[in-house]
Amino acid sequence: MVFNSYIFLLLFLPLAVIGWHFIRRKSRTIAMIFVIGVSLVFCGFYNFNYVFVLAASVAVNFLLGRAILSINQDRKTIKKIIFIIAIVINIAILAYFKYSAFFIENINALFKHEFIIENIIIPLGISFYTFSQISYHVDLYRGDLKNHGIVEYVFYITYFPKLSMGPIIRFGDFNKSVEDNISEPIDWDKIAYGLYIFSIGLAKKVLIADVFALAVNYGYGNIVGLNSLETILIVVFYTIQIYFDFSGYSDMAIGISKMMNIDLPVNFNMPYKAVDLEDFWDRWHITLSSFFTRYLYIPLGGNRKGRFRTYLNVLIVFLVSGLWHGANWTFVLWGGLHGIFIVLTKILRKPINRIPKPISWTITFLFICFSWILFRADSLGDVSLILGKIFSFEFAGISENILDCFEIAEIFKVESLFRITSLGFYKYITMTLFIVVACVLMFAPKGVETRESATKFKVSVIKVALSSVLLVWSIVSFSGITTYIYLGF
Repeated sequence: MVFNSYIFLLLFLPLAVIGWHFIRRKSRTIAMIFVIGVSLVFCGFYNFNYVFVLAASVAVNFLLGRAILSINQDRKTIKKIIFIIAIVINIAILAYFKYSAFFIENINALFKHEFIIENIIIPLGISFYTFSQISYHVDLYRGDLKNHGIVEYVFYITYFPKLSMGPIIRFGDFNKSVEDNISEPIDWDKIAYGLYIFSIGLAKKVLIADVFALAVNYGYGNIVGLNSLETILIVVFYTIQIYFDFSGYSDMAIGISKMMNIDLPVNFNMPYKAVDLEDFWDRWHITLSSFFTRYLYIPLGGNRKGRFRTYLNVLIVFLVSGLWHGANWTFVLWGGLHGIFIVLTKILRKPINRIPKPISWTITFLFICFSWILFRADSLGDVSLILGKIFSFEFAGISENILDCFEIAEIFKVESLFRITSLGFYKYITMTLFIVVACVLMFAPKGVETRESATKFKVSVIKVALSSVLLVWSIVSFSGITTYIYLGF
């Protein structure tokens, strides 16, 4: 089940929020069990096998967690062995479902074998809830968590707003938010704020990301037929799509949680305003960056063992991050490329700081756009083809197939009303309008991320009207649903 669907918005979400608020005032435990049940329905809506994988993972990890928690500090060796077993099991499960085919393909190519592996469907959210469980075990092993019950743990892992695509949040932080707020009276201001943020996130996804996705899908499906201008546009369109797609989901997850009086961390902070790559990764997919910093970079030594080890640790983190995103060499190279340039940024920090901010921003944004080619392309061959198209300098017009992707019904009616459709270039006007709106939202001085508006939010007629318009417009546009980019990760 996805957030931008009729069944979720008109049935599932109201029942979940109302049921949670009604039950939690009577019984904290039953309310959590109710949401666990709702979350399992969410997980198994399209494939019930997902539920079995999730349930098995949760059961095994909780038992291992109890074992770690029950062992005294004077039995450190046994505790460490169980901790290592827990980490290995989680990595092994993730590797089996996500990387088996990738490993077999590379073994076949390297050793000229023909090993065959069955088509394995990646369970919903496995990358995200696996990382959540790894962080849980590390925090248990370090002694950062107090005793807790199975209901609290299962609620943390299965909680449906964050189940499929995060944000990644530590158990201690999540459980504290639940404990602090579960017995509080219904806060209508938070519900209003949640609806406001949810409506913005839904509009980001449905009205912007999904429209640009049509052009991107056409372009990457017809690379050979593109000219240089069209290829550049497709690259820029994907840069726009992936931001609005994932930040839209994150906003919706935060909004739903606010409606339930639970806090989830902000995952984006106007990332395309970054003036260098370190700045970008402080703004993009913030909870994943925090996870890798806390649970990989620092344990590797962080920046405590000299410059060479610092740079090596950065490269390792980004290579792992690339592989986490997908079982393809394109993702590994994407992560490696970011790692290399982060290292160069650290080495050249003083001269970089002297570069005028507009120039520094331009270089950073161009790098990000080009690196997304690796992220979106199906193969290294496609990457080479796209770069060849860009640097062939064969500029021509934009095909009708791309322009038509932006001719959504609502815009076409407005254009017809004002007789804009009589202009020969009106489709260019429509495409330009989408680009301008997207850029305004990505680069607006005050931004549209929740971090900048949460503490200042006040209910007003304008915000109620804006939320209503965005919700209705998005619902009307559901016929053009596309999947989420990060749903496959």
